[in-house]
Amino acid sequence: MAVLCGKDLVHGDYVLKVEPITPTLDGPRDAYEVVLQHQGSIIYHRQHSVYNWQSRHYYIYDIAFAFQSAARLLDQTFDFSIYEADSEHLRRPKQRSSLFVSTDWLEFVLSGQINRYRGPFIVVRLFLEEEKDVSGVLVRGVTARFTCPPEEAEQFGRSLAEECRAAERQRVAKGIPECDEDSSDMLEEQQIPMHGFNEQDEQRSH
Repeated sequence: MAVLCGKDLVHGDYVLKVEPITPTLDGPRDAYEVVLQHQGSIIYHRQHSVYNWQSRHYYIYDIAFAFQSAARLLDQTFDFSIYEADSEHLRRPKQRSSLFVSTDWLEFVLSGQINRYRGPFIVVRLFLEEEKDVSGVLVRGVTARFTCPPEEAEQFGRSLAEECRAAERQRVAKGIPECDEDSSDMLEEQQIPMHGFNEQDEQRSH
């Protein structure tokens, strides 16, 4: 389980848990259980699957690798200020750099700061999907903002990537295909390069 603990000075403590669900022949496949706690109470608990997706786990790995690289955002800024467009604005501070990563049901915006008193920390803004309408348009979700130490952000990313790989290996070991037969032709026509786990390499190793 990948666990990220964070704190907001106004709203208190948050705990985010993302855990790949062990695949079964008749149950969830390539699925995740996502839990967000605030002050010890669960405010979000859903299961999401990437099974039959063209991208499969691709964007989950993107999230994992972004957290592993979060420390590189510390005090990074763009080389321009949005206030350059305002001739009457005397101060023109440069905007802090941020990194956006997402999958269909989970979005993150990461940035980094170094504070004189708190030291370095990562600012995490997240959005979790709760409900879409019949046309697929999002109508409800949960948001949170908190900070955490850079090393904890990195560990969350490492844990998430490792558990993704483990879940995929379990799927291969149980003989569960990447997708249903009626979806395989479409997926073969439009392949997104995978990173993190190579099923062909795994099969060749046995």
